Amino acid sequence: MAKRIVAQEPWIAPDFSPETFGRLTTVSSVYKPEGSKHALQDFVCNCGNKVTKPRVNVVHNNCSSCGCLKRDLMAARNKASAKHGYFGTPTYRSWEAMIARCEDTSHMAYHNYGGRGITIDPILREFTGFLAVLGPRPSLEYSIDRHPNKDGNYEPGNVRWATRKEQLRNTRVNVVIEYQGKTQCASAWAEELGIPVGRIYDRLESGWSIEDAFTVPPRGRRSSKGPLV
Repeated sequence: MAKRIVAQEPWIAPDFSPETFGRLTTVSSVYKPEGSKHALQDFVCNCGNKVTKPRVNVVHNNCSSCGCLKRDLMAARNKASAKHGYFGTPTYRSWEAMIARCEDTSHMAYHNYGGRGITIDPILREFTGFLAVLGPRPSLEYSIDRHPNKDGNYEPGNVRWATRKEQLRNTRVNVVIEYQGKTQCASAWAEELGIPVGRIYDRLESGWSIEDAFTVPPRGRRSSKGPLV
């Protein structure tokens, strides 16, 4: 007969400080019942449910809610299918992916979105609002882009459908270059001048002037730090 484990009352430390993981917020310190393999912790979910889970599962992204996130997504899918027929379309999948990146701690990209504080405006949190603001996804070449503020939240006025090229120009690490009174990112200069953007980066990192980086033909000058560029 399997041994029955009776959970002990959690010990609440005097200096207990709540932590939040996805939709779950800690309401107790960590405790380990006799016979348990894992240290447990009590959580309250955004929906109001109180649950007890192994802390390791929550911290390491195996769990981000009491189960309501999955139910909410399923309900949204059913609602979408019944109301507007977009369920399963590229537009709907893009909306789902946006929510997952910001709210599902197990998502592979969570650390770049929800993990660094990026949130979704309530209007876009509902698919009908999302559709009203952005419209249908133009094609599979497009995805959701936060613009003009790449570090901002998903909210009306800061979202658009954009191609990969447009998003790269809006990336946080893009290099902006001023040349002959005109300022634009390196990828835009590369497209305008008809040269590979990698060549621009390599030359500038090797100490070339902007003029030389843009105008010297390939292998036309030896870099002081390496081979001909």
